[in-house]
Amino acid sequence: MKRIGGWILMTLALLEFGAILAFALGQRRMTYFPPSPGTATPALWGTPYQPVTLVTADGFHLSAWWVGQPQDNPRRPVVIYCHGNGADLSRLAEVAHLFYQMGWDALLFDYRAYGRSQGSFGDLNEEGLAKDAQAAWAYVASRKVPTTRVLIWGHSLGSSVAARLAAQRGCAGLVLEGAFPSLQAIGRSRYPWVLFPGFLLRDQYATDDWVHSRRCPVLFLHAERDEVIPPALGDEVYQRAPGPKERILLSGIGHNGLPKVWQLYQPDLTRFAQSCLGVTP
Repeated sequence: MKRIGGWILMTLALLEFGAILAFALGQRRMTYFPPSPGTATPALWGTPYQPVTLVTADGFHLSAWWVGQPQDNPRRPVVIYCHGNGADLSRLAEVAHLFYQMGWDALLFDYRAYGRSQGSFGDLNEEGLAKDAQAAWAYVASRKVPTTRVLIWGHSLGSSVAARLAAQRGCAGLVLEGAFPSLQAIGRSRYPWVLFPGFLLRDQYATDDWVHSRRCPVLFLHAERDEVIPPALGDEVYQRAPGPKERILLSGIGHNGLPKVWQLYQPDLTRFAQSCLGVTP
């Protein structure tokens, strides 16, 4: 019996080691999912936009859309939008329409190797995406937009990119949609039987840490039926984040459902933006 028990333990240990090795070797294939570029633009929704090119500090040229209102208004928010790991600009036409209908200006951009941005899959890593977000921030600054008007909005993986940008550059307010504490936390949630050590993760995306470092109000949005990032993970980030903060559970929708129901939450989004910019309703 002892011999059989020993073989069972050895087999389990080998299986665990194999699982950890598979995660270590394939972790970036499990993190980044650049889709094939589509053709949709904000024009599909009747939204005016301007295609622009961003240049990162390490020389990558990124595709982006500037969605601006017809008239300038120094009391209007300007959004920098960081998308998720399975999106690209062609899948954000409705998101661009959302911001335009809110009466806001917005910059939406593709990371390196996403959409029609320069780069290949091997260029995708946490530091690279951070540089991409910095390029977006620099473009908005080049339009003479003060930090006190900037809202940084991140969805899914982009929530961690956005939180880091807010901590490093500053902004009037931060919106985290579908946030998670870290990649390790997601791994533990999905694969609790794999004891993957954090030091083997090449990309951390430690949203928890960046949220603690930011100095602006933060609004947490999470889909009630989020099938990608469970609301409980978003709640972990919210509970540990220092204030000022607030959280809204988006009723009855999944991970990518906000553009379909945004009008239900328009008053909350408007109020948050106005409070960040110090605008009296």
